[in-house]
Amino acid sequence: DVIHPGFLPFERVQGIYKAADAIVFPTQFEGFGLPVVEAVEFGKKIITSRLSVFDEIGVPRMYQIDFSQPDELLAALAIPGATVLEKPIRTWDDTARQTLDILRCVANV
Repeated sequence: DVIHPGFLPFERVQGIYKAADAIVFPTQFEGFGLPVVEAVEFGKKIITSRLSVFDEIGVPRMYQIDFSQPDELLAALAIPGATVLEKPIRTWDDTARQTLDILRCVANV
């Protein structure tokens, strides 16, 4: 079933993640994939489109599919266990620290 609930407060979104058997993210245009990063915290299977951003986040290729091919979705859903990212998730502190390092480097040029 597909439900389009519109805007939801984050607490409600967390409840949906917790209750889900899998998080399916079929976007074709994504700047980062924050819902994927959020869903990882709940230990769920996460299936995404084949976009470079999901490689950058560390979604294993077996969970990146072509959503025009239903067999690929069925195969990804059949993989046992939760999706584990192949790269560590960066925190906001990490991001701020790296940004500051770059700004300091540029200022010293």
